[in-house]
Amino acid sequence: MSRARSARGAPGVRSTPPLLESLRLTLRKSRIVAVEHPGSGLELAVFEQTNAERVKSGVGLVRWDNALAMVARRHAWDMAQRRFFGHVDPGGGGLQDRMASYRWRYCAIGENLAAGQATPREAVDAWLGSPGHRANLLRPAFDELGVAALSTHERGVIWVQVYGRRC
Repeated sequence: MSRARSARGAPGVRSTPPLLESLRLTLRKSRIVAVEHPGSGLELAVFEQTNAERVKSGVGLVRWDNALAMVARRHAWDMAQRRFFGHVDPGGGGLQDRMASYRWRYCAIGENLAAGQATPREAVDAWLGSPGHRANLLRPAFDELGVAALSTHERGVIWVQVYGRRC
């Protein structure tokens, strides 16, 4: 299971990877900071594999939720830009704060984070191997899910799942 890698001492990008139409590159001081996969196949694969695991466990399926996906993507982006990895940002804000800032009402919310896994299957397997993350992934109360997959030079792919159930 991969763990988050430290951002300290990470070398700059020495060559530009091939540009693909489906990827959006963000440049900062002449180096690539992150490659974003908006609505990508990576996100869809995590979503589908999550539902497959829920079916295997006898738990209901989750529906894709664009609002939760936006929260997940913004958190992944924030972690990449501010070079931290965690459920709580450097200012002390957590998932509830992120949700409240959009004035969205959910009766139940949860978040899974992973970094460094090369594929959606590896990310889902990492969550299944962690009791707290597994509980989120298989929690029957959740019926909606948003996913982010953000490729970074310093951490590899940052994977974020945000689960919810509206009131």
